[in-house]
Formats: sequence, C-alpha cells, structure tokens
Amino acid sequence: MGMHLVVGVDGSEHSRRALDLARDMARKMDGALTLVSTYEMPTFPIQDYGLTAERVRQQELERIHDMLLSLAEEMRDVPVTTVLETGDPAEVLCRLAVERGADLVVVGSRGLGRFRAMLVGSVSRRVVEMSSKPVLVVRE
Repeated sequence: MGMHLVVGVDGSEHSRRALDLARDMARKMDGALTLVSTYEMPTFPIQDYGLTAERVRQQELERIHDMLLSLAEEMRDVPVTTVLETGDPAEVLCRLAVERGADLVVVGSRGLGRFRAMLVGSVSRRVVEMSSKPVLVVRE
C-alpha cells in the first residue's frame, strides 16, 4: 500500500478542495484516504429553540454521516475509510493521524489572512502547530 492520507472534511468548499487534492495524490501514489469529520454541541442555549441535546446530536450525526457516505461513494477509485467523532477538529485530526499511521494530514483553509486567523483560531493553523505528522494546507 502506498501513501496514507488523513483528510479533514466538513462539507465546506475549502475542505472539498483539500479532499480533491488528497484524492489525486492517493490515486497517483497507490494510497488510501481516511476522511475525518467532527462535531461539537452548539454553545447557544438549545432548549430556547425547543431542542434537546440528544436531538441536536442525532441531527448533526446524521448530516455528517450522510456527507461522509456521499464522499466515500465518489472516491471509488481509492480506498476510503470514514471517521466521525465528537470533539475539537484539530485535536481529533492530529490524534487520528498518529493512531492510523498517516503519512500526511490534509486540511483546507479559508485563507482568512493572518490577523483574522488569529481571531477565529483556524483549524488548519492549529493542526499545523499540533501535528507530529506532516501537514498539507490547501488554500483557495
């Protein structure tokens, strides 16, 4: 087996670009992909909207699960594993990269610029800082 890539996916356009590049790399290097998505409970008071924590969790899990299945279906030309976990995206990606023996972590970036990225705590920036594995950040 060739190169193993762990890819952060969240359904956004920037994560899609990262996934497309990772797929091309895996295809050329006889590699495999692990698609990783995470979710966290909302910080707003969900009960004000008539929601329960369990219902929010279930809706989010279903949404992400459907997205991962759809992406895996598209990626028939490379071996794909999907992972859905609760938690901080950067921490989950870095941990799974080590656990799964990844050669490279691939993440997308919105390209917000240095100042804005400091304010929003960009996932891609945090993965670069935290990862013990090489990281490829795909920008716009």
